[in-house]
Parts: sequence; structure tokens; C-alpha cells
Amino acid sequence: MRWIIFLGLVIPTISPLLADETSLQRFLDAGEFGSARHLAAAEKSSATRDQQLARISESQIAHGAFAGSLATASAIADVSLRSDTLSQMRSGSNSHGALGGAGEADFESLIELITTTIAPESWEEVGGPGAVKDFEGGVYVDPDGMLRQVNATLAYDVRLASLTSRAQHRSSVERGVHTASTLRCVSLNRLERALELTWAAGNRPAESMQALAGLERIRYLMVLPDSRDVVIAGPAGDWTLDQQQRWVSMSTGRPVVRLDDLVLLLRKAFGPQHGKFSCSIDPKPRNLARTQQYIDKTSRRSLPPSRAARARWLRELRDQMGTQTITVKGINPRSRVARVIVEADLQMKMIGMGLADGTMGVNDYFDTLEHLTDGPQPLEVIRWWFTLDYTRIDTLPNRSVFELHGNGTKVLSENEMLSQRGDRRHTGKSSLPATQFAHHFTKNFAQLAVKYAVFAELQNVFDLAMIASIIQAEDLPGRIGWVPDYLLDPAKYKVSLGRAAESVETVINHRVTQGNQIIAGVSGGVSVDPPTWLASHVAASSDDAELEYTWRRASTADESRNWWWDVAP
Repeated sequence: MRWIIFLGLVIPTISPLLADETSLQRFLDAGEFGSARHLAAAEKSSATRDQQLARISESQIAHGAFAGSLATASAIADVSLRSDTLSQMRSGSNSHGALGGAGEADFESLIELITTTIAPESWEEVGGPGAVKDFEGGVYVDPDGMLRQVNATLAYDVRLASLTSRAQHRSSVERGVHTASTLRCVSLNRLERALELTWAAGNRPAESMQALAGLERIRYLMVLPDSRDVVIAGPAGDWTLDQQQRWVSMSTGRPVVRLDDLVLLLRKAFGPQHGKFSCSIDPKPRNLARTQQYIDKTSRRSLPPSRAARARWLRELRDQMGTQTITVKGINPRSRVARVIVEADLQMKMIGMGLADGTMGVNDYFDTLEHLTDGPQPLEVIRWWFTLDYTRIDTLPNRSVFELHGNGTKVLSENEMLSQRGDRRHTGKSSLPATQFAHHFTKNFAQLAVKYAVFAELQNVFDLAMIASIIQAEDLPGRIGWVPDYLLDPAKYKVSLGRAAESVETVINHRVTQGNQIIAGVSGGVSVDPPTWLASHVAASSDDAELEYTWRRASTADESRNWWWDVAP
């Protein structure tokens, strides 16, 4: 009898997951990253897919395929995992180019060249007295912390040659953002992702990112649940440098909204002290006392009749007063936001004291006195300060869109009593001339913002502070599952910082009115407290069809998945 024995092999069952893991590792070992990406893309579980993409990205870095690693990491859906992967990529990319941050373009290479070739041991970075800095705006801070005005003509010449070159080298993708739009949308979460990828690649944010796609002012804040976006929107267009080195709209001359300011104020809103920030410019008590003594001494005789003699007397008066102290609270005093609010405050006081021209309908303090029969006593100290003042902020019942109305800012006033020792005491009251100036300045703010760009920048800062506070209070990131880790982390996105302003020349003036010698100094500042303002001013408009229509148009306008897009009129 014949026996036939069949011997079988026991073949273990291999799970699809293990097979995929084995295949993935084989592709990575062989450097076949395209096949690895294809395998990961077919994974049904989003969590597993993201983990595989992270492994692929890490392997690409190890093999020196940096560009491919960046592309792979950008496809990771999980925000935290993507951020961790990009951070690891960043740490391995130091040899691939300049590191990220939000410093001004074009200047750092020149500064490095100067400080390494001209008297290298004399610069502040190595303990020497010398300093070289780029600058922007109508003021700058000297090495002693003194706030001074920029020579606009010289500043303009410095960067004029770069304008044509920058325009010629814009990519085709960039050109679209330089066109005018009545309503441009900027997705903050998409922008954050683009910034993080740029940072991981060791590059600086593009100029269009720093200028927030040319937004001239923020009018809307929206949350778009379908596309999962938190959006700011407003009019926008091409921008250039003005004579004070501000980025301004080429069509209107209005300063554009800035990324650094947005990031700083988002961090303020989401930080432990998310309320008030402020600045003040105040005379020093000992100098006030000294000035009062000088006035008492010189008032015993008539004021010299000649213009030259009066000018000399006023210079001596200002010498007695000395400099005023600049104090910034609640935000980094070295930030651009701090510079803007300090400069705006100083410019307002110059107009109020008749040391700078206003606009039609805005008379200075002394002009108003000429129409009154009783002038104040010598060395009147007036407080004027900026604060929030929107006409209203509208929203829909579902709080999916918020619309800002009004200039956003107003000036308040108060008179202060002054003792012989130079102590200032708040009265809680304001004289008629001081009140009238504050009222007319507020009423004509739009015209003043055209004449003085820093007031338009102050509006932009106030808008951003309000928007950031709404984003935090309404938890808009939570409504779309967005965790803004990159923007809120100072170790990743680095806000550009300059020198903090500590003092400024005294703002004081005098006038002879109806035989009276009137001398006035000024203090005050900027005080911004968005959470307190929002608590009583946001109104839901259940029947606002136009607001809902704008929100729906913004929701359906974008097909490119770019971080900005335009909504057709």
C-alpha cells in the first residue's frame, strides 16, 4: 500500500497594518520616498497617516532631502504633530540658509557686512559704543533712548534703489497680492501654516506675509466652519515705502496692517495678562518744580518784545523742564506696537500745543484760549490721551462674523494741578480749551490720519487689539479645531524688536493772550483695554442681511487654498 503524506507549511496571517509598516520601512531604508508617500496617502486612519508622514519627513531629513521633507511635513493634518515635525526639521536646517524671524528685509546682511569689516571691535554686539540699525516710521531712538524725528529725505534715499529691484523679482504667485481689492480675506490659520513652513525651511516670511497681503485696514473678522478658517478682511492693494519708511498703500497712502503687530497683540490677548496696555509721556516732578521757579522769577518783568528774545526765553524754559519720561506697560517697549503708540501720542501733543499743524476744524489749545476771557494760570499741565472708541461692532446671532465701525480711537482730556514741588494731582476735570481740542481732534481724526500716517497706524493697532481680543473671547480657534501654537510661541515666530524709547524732549509752549502770558505743558498717553470695551459694546444684529451676505461670499470665494483671497464686489 502506498502512502502519500502531504506536508504543509504553516503560514502566519500578517495584518494589513504590519504589512504597511514593513513596506514603509523598506521604502525608507531604500530612500524611495515617493513610494512611501503614496503608501501613507492610502492609509484610511488619519492618525496613522500623520504618524507615517512624520516618519517619512524625518527620514528625508536624515538623507539630506530637505525640500522633500518640508513638503511631506506640510501634509500632516494634526497641528501639534506637524509643529513638532517642523521644529525637528528646523533644528536640522541651520546649514540650509538664514534662520527665520520677522526682521526687516534687506538690512541684516548690510548691517553684518558693516559691523564685520569697519572697526569690528567698536560695535555694541561686542561691547563697544557703536550701533547700526534699520529704521521705520517718523521717529527713531538714539543710543541714549531719546525719541527723535527721522530725516525723511535721507531715509527715503536709503531704500529708494531697492523698490525697482523688489518689484522686478516678485514671483508670479506674489504678483496677485499686489493688485487692488475692495475686500481681501486673510486666513490666520492658513497664514500660520505658511509661516511655519517658511520658518522650518530656514527662511524669512515673505514681504506679502509681513504686510498681511496689503490689508489697509481690518473691517471684518470671520470664522468659516466649512473651510475651517479664522479670517480677517478689509480693503487691500499694492504697497511701497513712503518717505518715513512706512509700508503704505500705493493708491491711498495709508499704512498697511503689519504681521508683527498682529502676532504681538494675539500673544497679549491669549497671555495671562490679556487686558490693558498703555504708554505715557510725562514730565519729571523735579523738573516741573524747577520750571515753576523759573516762571515765578521771570514773570516779575515783562516778556521781551522781540521774536528772537521770546524764542530764547522759551528755549530756556524748555531747558528747565528737561526731557519727559516715556513709559510703556503691558507690551514689550521694544516692539513696533510700542513705537506706534508712543509716536502717535507725541504727534497729537505737538498739534495740541501748536508745535505742529492740525487740519481744518482742529485748533490748538492756545487758539481756543483766544476766544475766552479767562485764561489758565501759568504752567497749566494738561493730560490728553488716546483710547478705544468704535461706533459699534456688529455680529450675527451665531457670532460667525464681526464688523468694526468707526475710527476706533478718540482723545480724552484732563487738567492737572501742580504744586510748587512739582507734584501733579489729577482733578478729574478738564478746562474748556483742553476739552475742545480733544473733541475736535476726535471729530476730525479721519482727516488727521491722512495728513499724519502714524494716526492711521494707531487705528491699525487698535483694530488688531480689538480683533485679537474677540478671537480669544469667542474662542474662534476652538470652533475650527485650530491651535495657534506657532504664532503664540516667541521661540518660533520672533517679533522684530528695536531699541526702547525712554525719553523725549518736553512738549511745552506759550502764548500771550489778552495781555496774559499763558504757559502750558502736556502729559498723557495711550490707554487700550479691549476686553473691558467689548464687554458692553458688541451688538448682535439678527436681521443684518448685508453682513450675512458678506460672510457667505467670503466663505465661497476661495478655491486655491492660499492663505489670502479676494472677494468679488
